[in-house]
Amino acid sequence: GGEQVDEQTAQEETEDKLKQCIDNLMDKSAKTRLAGLESLRQAFSSRVLCDFLSERRLTISDCLERSLKRGSAEEQAGAATVFALLCIQLGGGDEAEEGFKMLRPVLTSLLMDTSASIAARQSCARALGMCCYVSAAEDGEVSTASRHAHSSGNSLDNCHCPPASSQDLVKSLALLESVFMSSYANREGALPTAKPGGPGLHGAALQAWALLVTLCPPSKLTLLLDQHLPKLQECLQSNDVNYRIAVGETIALLVELGRDIDEQFEVEDSEGLCQCLKSLATDGNKHRAKNDRRKQRSIFREVLHYIEVR
Repeated sequence: GGEQVDEQTAQEETEDKLKQCIDNLMDKSAKTRLAGLESLRQAFSSRVLCDFLSERRLTISDCLERSLKRGSAEEQAGAATVFALLCIQLGGGDEAEEGFKMLRPVLTSLLMDTSASIAARQSCARALGMCCYVSAAEDGEVSTASRHAHSSGNSLDNCHCPPASSQDLVKSLALLESVFMSSYANREGALPTAKPGGPGLHGAALQAWALLVTLCPPSKLTLLLDQHLPKLQECLQSNDVNYRIAVGETIALLVELGRDIDEQFEVEDSEGLCQCLKSLATDGNKHRAKNDRRKQRSIFREVLHYIEVR
């Protein structure tokens, strides 16, 4: 009996602290709101709180929307991160979908606002990808089902998502594409000069997009592979190590998805791709930081191994 009482007391204390954090999100002081966001981020990352949050999700969503619209760059970035974690806590289904519908317009607006801070826009890209994934993938069942669905035509009509989620998926994919495609090479094959913070934003959008691609049915996937794989191969020449890594990982994922649809799937110019991956996997360029070189070599060895192994 004593242990149960202790557990209940600990639970009540935790909930009281969380209630205080939620109250802090409404405080006039920006410092207090930031502290509240950070405490919620830590709590949402470390324990399951779905019952507690289910009763308070609308209040929290209202506070996060206010922070996204009116907060500083740091507050906006924190609010987007907490919202993604809130969606994960609530799980797939109506509650997550309702929350996503509520905050998607403000996340979208901030992501596309070129005058907003890069950190805030990166957080919005990640949140859009994660929240759309959670609301579309009922407990993760959609991913496998939709990938192996026999569908036809250029649509997601046969995606095993609820109709609303299917539309969310199409919109979110297009939105994230519009962000990272600005890193693609021009017709002459020259990559654009990166703006400060640009590669970080492109990488966040690309990784969020890659997550959502796993929900697409074969008909849509085939189109995406044809459209993006050749362009992404060119982006392996980017000057930014973290963006190169995000691109390499995305290429490996797309190849895997292509092979899921068709065992004989081959990358166009696979020889050129493997040569490029080999050079990145053995890169000894002294102009790059030692840790960057080590991280890049390790990841590209794995990507190369995966693409070469049939």
